[in-house]
Amino acid sequence: MSTSTRLLLTGIFLITGVLFPSATWAKPKKVPGQIIDNDGHVIDVFFKMSSTPHFSALQTRVVYYDIADQKHETNADEAQEIRFTIGTKQYRMISMPNEWNQRDQGLSATMPNNIFVYLEIDGPLRLYHVFEVRRSPGGMGGPGLTVALGTSYERDRYYLQRDGEMFLVRGISFRKDMMEYLVDCPIVIKPIESRAWTKENLIQIVKTYNQHCDYNKN
Repeated sequence: MSTSTRLLLTGIFLITGVLFPSATWAKPKKVPGQIIDNDGHVIDVFFKMSSTPHFSALQTRVVYYDIADQKHETNADEAQEIRFTIGTKQYRMISMPNEWNQRDQGLSATMPNNIFVYLEIDGPLRLYHVFEVRRSPGGMGGPGLTVALGTSYERDRYYLQRDGEMFLVRGISFRKDMMEYLVDCPIVIKPIESRAWTKENLIQIVKTYNQHCDYNKN
């Protein structure tokens, strides 16, 4: 093998390692995690998932394996929180009342009262990412009586939480809402007011607030 060929192959391997790191995989595999039950007990388990968690599916039903590799299921009615680690990143989903996903159209019997909501940023100001599931009913077509099947779709919703209260982040009135909600934090308000920060900068806004403007600190 020539020197140029070896250099070329080395470059390919390096690029592959950058684009497809070891923490990335397509097929679901078991990853370590924990369940905090309603009594506060922390249970070590394994969850089977891909490198990119399917949060919308985890909101209502979670499959896990105990240390004996026995398969179980749980949901947010039965636990306060689930945690799991993929690579070096830990994810947390918190049990909250199911105010987002539709509970009608015959689904109320299978939908839990609570759902697990992805806690994207923890701190005095929390950022939650809710995957709101919407369903449209089916119907009959024209003279041929063609059946139109119902459809479902997901809508991303972001909520801030401070002092236990949830605050919906809206796109159309983002600047006005944030300037009122985060009025106690000038370092955040200034770039929002000048439109340097928009809804696209929401993670940066929350992190900056928690770092500089926790008004509960002495």
